[in-house]
Amino acid sequence: MDIAHFNNINIAAGKAAGDRMIADIWKIVCDELQAEELACHVREDVFSLFLRSEDREMLIGRLDKISDQINRKAKELQVKGIHSRCGIYEMNGAETPEDAYSKAQMASEYAREHNNQLYVFYRFLHSICSVLIH
Repeated sequence: MDIAHFNNINIAAGKAAGDRMIADIWKIVCDELQAEELACHVREDVFSLFLRSEDREMLIGRLDKISDQINRKAKELQVKGIHSRCGIYEMNGAETPEDAYSKAQMASEYAREHNNQLYVFYRFLHSICSVLIH
């Protein structure tokens, strides 16, 4: 998960406000974690979440809740357009965490390149590649 347009917070409200916002985002993420789930702050405005869910709609609902809370915090700083963008890889247990992270990162890059994409599932990218190859 990366935070779209996060630098606008640093520009509009200052670096200290940006640092506080990162801490607030971390708290929002941690508050949403359930048993046997993990999260880490990877760098700057990028976070990695390992969430358990067998239902896509429920997963998207959880991610929407996180994004809405982030957006509300940004609005408190009078900064608009801040939201999360997620690349999602659905693990089946056979892959390493590194491989899963890499695939989620590819999906996140796709979301970043296509600004109006809030969520991109890696499986979606794989089907695009298969179509392009054939």
